[in-house]
Amino acid sequence: MIWPMNREFRLRDEIVIDAPLERCFLLSTSVEIVERKLGMHPTTGRTSGLVVEGDTVRWKGWQLGLPQFHESLIELFQLLIFFRDRMIAGRFSRFEHDHHFVDRGMDPSCYGMSCASSYIGVGWGELSADGYWCPIYAA
Repeated sequence: MIWPMNREFRLRDEIVIDAPLERCFLLSTSVEIVERKLGMHPTTGRTSGLVVEGDTVRWKGWQLGLPQFHESLIELFQLLIFFRDRMIAGRFSRFEHDHHFVDRGMDPSCYGMSCASSYIGVGWGELSADGYWCPIYAA
């Protein structure tokens, strides 16, 4: 059933990774790694390599037993620090995914590690409440 919803929510996740900041950031911008982890395929825009500011990627595939598409614009890109992918077409009325990266090498509790934080803001218009999680991709 479809009903009017004017709801939004934000998710926050943080991962501490025993790897250099540069590696974490670059792997997070890799289309191939996102494709492997998300299980959806890039069909237009940037379909391989590393995304940069201004790139778009249109993803198609199956999530939660339904065919899905999601087209993202990469914006607010600061190399090794931050980037945002924002939905410009897809199932939601709004979808923004902020990726923050911090080198915690000086923090004695996690010496030599990098921290990747993810903030997701999702809003529904007139949709059923079916969505999917878009995790951080770093290894």
